[in-house]
Amino acid sequence: MANTKDALLAIALADLQAAQAKTDAAQIAQKRALNSLSKVLHSHELDAATPRGNAHLANHRTGVPAKIDSDPELEAFLMDRIHNTGFVQLAAEVAEHFPPERRVGKSAINTWWNRKLRPDLV
Repeated sequence: MANTKDALLAIALADLQAAQAKTDAAQIAQKRALNSLSKVLHSHELDAATPRGNAHLANHRTGVPAKIDSDPELEAFLMDRIHNTGFVQLAAEVAEHFPPERRVGKSAINTWWNRKLRPDLV
């Protein structure tokens, strides 16, 4: 009877050792996969000096450039106020300071901000 118990214990121990070996192999494979994924993710990060793809497309767009992009004084005016003024109020200030042919509305200011200054896209 002792031999039977010893044999069963030996089989159980062997099964546990096999399961442990499989677990160790799975952990090693998981670590390798995480390292590979991390390398791929880091290889696709852009630093501040890397030009964005949409900037290249914008430079080759057909059509008329936006008023803000073609008017340095208007762009400087907006840059001075954009961080502490809302788009509606900013459009009103532009209307006060610029003649009608140089005025832009809140939608144009919003589009310009999204293209040039939006924090999550810059």
